[in-house]
Amino acid sequence: MKIKWALNELRKQDNEPTRIQGQVDLESSLTKRSKSILAAGPVTIDGWIITEGEDAFIVDCTLTVALTVPSTRSLTPVDIDCKAKLQETYLAPGREASQEDLDQDELVIQLASQELDLQKPIEDSIILAIPTKVLTEEEEEKGIFPKGDDWEVMTEEGLKQQRKDQAQEDSPFAALKDLFPDEDE
Repeated sequence: MKIKWALNELRKQDNEPTRIQGQVDLESSLTKRSKSILAAGPVTIDGWIITEGEDAFIVDCTLTVALTVPSTRSLTPVDIDCKAKLQETYLAPGREASQEDLDQDELVIQLASQELDLQKPIEDSIILAIPTKVLTEEEEEKGIFPKGDDWEVMTEEGLKQQRKDQAQEDSPFAALKDLFPDEDE
């Protein structure tokens, strides 16, 4: 699938949108750019490039890819489906951005050459769409946290409960609790 166009090629479309639809393999470049990506399937791209006038090119597409990333708790590889949106406006070299260009919701980028290459923006969108919290199914279901000899990771609630229990044990009256076993606290 094509992800690089000469600007003249896009201008020849007579203001008709250029359809971008298909799959592209970016695994090697994604794994080089981000240490958090262990493996990546083909990226499915579905969208349009709209030529606005002679010098503005609006890219609007949806990206989906299957990624293997490490669990944020145990570093165990986890397979996730990642979906990202790519919405950017590209301006031809020499064209100044107008206020109208800047008022749009999309990012406005000045091109350095007469070519529109979407590989880096596609990779950027995918990398930014990786969730900050990724857990294995077991970690999610059982609430498993890493621990070592003298340390363990716990939730805030678990820490509060541990401090509460420890405060009760450290109380000078804790030893008297066993004197009257029939009475509740």
